[in-house]
Amino acid sequence: MLQFVDRNGHFAAETVRQVDRTHCEHLFTYMLLLRTFDEEVLKLQRAGRLLFCNPSTGEEAVQIGSAAALQSDDWVFPYYRTCGVYLYRKRSPLLLLHQLYGNARDLSRGTQLPMHFGDKEARYLSVSSPIGTQIPQAVGLSIAAKDCGESSIAITYFGDGATSSNDFHGGLNLAGVLKTPTVFFCVNNQYALSVPVS
Repeated sequence: MLQFVDRNGHFAAETVRQVDRTHCEHLFTYMLLLRTFDEEVLKLQRAGRLLFCNPSTGEEAVQIGSAAALQSDDWVFPYYRTCGVYLYRKRSPLLLLHQLYGNARDLSRGTQLPMHFGDKEARYLSVSSPIGTQIPQAVGLSIAAKDCGESSIAITYFGDGATSSNDFHGGLNLAGVLKTPTVFFCVNNQYALSVPVS
């Protein structure tokens, strides 16, 4: 594990390994791009130009960092606050904007809700609205990949609210029993859809 800050928020100098500065700047550039994208899309939604959006403010590092660790043949099962992973894979926000507007260049041709983008070429499955449903889907794909002898993994992203869902418990149980190549990425964002922990 590469750790710069300990659990108490102190600089963990003794555990820091030398990292490539150019690579860190590359990742930071995408974090800034994601933050800018979120801010601009939120402005468009507030102005009535988009139906809705789900910003991922505060999740930039976990999205870009995890996306950078994936291989190109790995499968992504996102939730609606994971556009940074897609942004990193595609290297551009253009397809995301087409999807948000539901225009002629939208890969789903306007058949999906805004923020429910998917891209087969990027191995990025379409976002599913119900909380946690992407979890057993990721397990199912990783079972198939394992059975076919593929080296790819499936990663599924979800917020802490999804840990209360049946799909979370069923998905983790099945993955554990069958020892699937699935990464479960829980982002403790303090929300369940639109309901805060408070």
